[in-house]
Amino acid sequence: MDVDVFKIVGARAKSIRESRSMELDQLASRIGVTARELDRFERAVERIGLDKLARLVNVLGVPMASLFVLEERNG
Repeated sequence: MDVDVFKIVGARAKSIRESRSMELDQLASRIGVTARELDRFERAVERIGLDKLARLVNVLGVPMASLFVLEERNG
């Protein structure tokens, strides 16, 4: 099974951000990136540094591992 880790991490970060009703620009400013950079990270177009990823999970209030959870697929 080929898994694009960056797509999973970005999509999970976006999902968690949205579940917390946090706007893209609000989270971006809190972790020290632009809204464009965060958007590109969430879409797996661009990577962010580990330091910013650590800030991201801290601001979202989730463990780092939660970004790496694969969604179960039926069938």
